Amino acid sequence: MNKSLLKYTAILLTVISLCANACQRKAVPAANIELQLPSFPQILYLTLEAKRDTVQGTTTATIIQQQVSNGQLKEATVLKKDKLDGVSWEVHLLDAKKKTVSAVRFTDPLVQVHEYTNDKGEFIKTTIKLTRVEIPLRMSCNNSVKNIQVKEISDSNKEKLILFSNLNL
Repeated sequence: MNKSLLKYTAILLTVISLCANACQRKAVPAANIELQLPSFPQILYLTLEAKRDTVQGTTTATIIQQQVSNGQLKEATVLKKDKLDGVSWEVHLLDAKKKTVSAVRFTDPLVQVHEYTNDKGEFIKTTIKLTRVEIPLRMSCNNSVKNIQVKEISDSNKEKLILFSNLNL
């Protein structure tokens, strides 16, 4: 019995010795380690205020609210390059190198078309030009998004920059 006790004691001392040597190794300082955090899909809820000065002929947009939540948009809500009738707007979320991360296109929010029937049953279409409107948007984004760009695109595909701003996400 003394031989088996001696054998287990020797094994236990060897294991303790190996553990003690492992604990004495120098650890790499945390400042030298670069962590690559995964980029989870996120949704940016954004509200823009668009204004058109009809006297000077200028259009401006400002960000009045932004909020980011974890999640992913359905495929149907991303930018499609379909031709829109009339003037359209494009909103692009850009990374630090000014590359598009996410984009959306929609008809001019300052022009609303209302369709209805009158008392005679005739179909009537009325166009209303607004001077101010709030635009709620949902866009896909991630940790690389740094800027937002809003462009107005005319019928002849001429682009006019309405807003370029940093985003603090």
